Amino acid sequence: MQLWRQLLQDAEADAYVVLEDDVKLSDNLPEIVSALQNTDAAFVKLSGNQVKPMRKLGELTSEVDLYKLAYGPLNTCAYFIRKEAVPRLLSYCYSMSLPIDTMLDRSFRHGVDIYAVIPYPVHPIPDNEDNSGALSSQIGHRDYKYKSGKSELSKYGPRLYRLASSFFKRYAEIKLRLGM
Repeated sequence: MQLWRQLLQDAEADAYVVLEDDVKLSDNLPEIVSALQNTDAAFVKLSGNQVKPMRKLGELTSEVDLYKLAYGPLNTCAYFIRKEAVPRLLSYCYSMSLPIDTMLDRSFRHGVDIYAVIPYPVHPIPDNEDNSGALSSQIGHRDYKYKSGKSELSKYGPRLYRLASSFFKRYAEIKLRLGM
């Protein structure tokens, strides 16, 4: 989020490419970023973990296409962001009520359209022995979910939130299919 704030103050740049430090970049990434400068897309995923409902907008370069997503592909390894996307994302992500990759992917909540370059030009470097690409976790078992004496709100609140999110995701898919 600090990079987003920096982008707003940057007099020389209208957009940033934000990369995590453990990624593998495709050789054509500079060409892709250059082509993105000629689009209206304000928030473009350059990596992703999941396939989400999407609509092809057209060829971006001879090797990749630009798609509009109903919602994001659950990944923050790499993305292109323009100044105009920053205020809404900052406002929505300020509370940090969920992991940042989850919050960024909820276009149906923050109102910033999400686009993607497919095939993705950036990939996470696997940090596990089987090289599957799955990222390992140090979190482990979380007993707090199973403690007795939890309030009804703490038991059912997350379920209600997931239900509402599911509704908004389906609505976003319908809007995408209708070209809205």
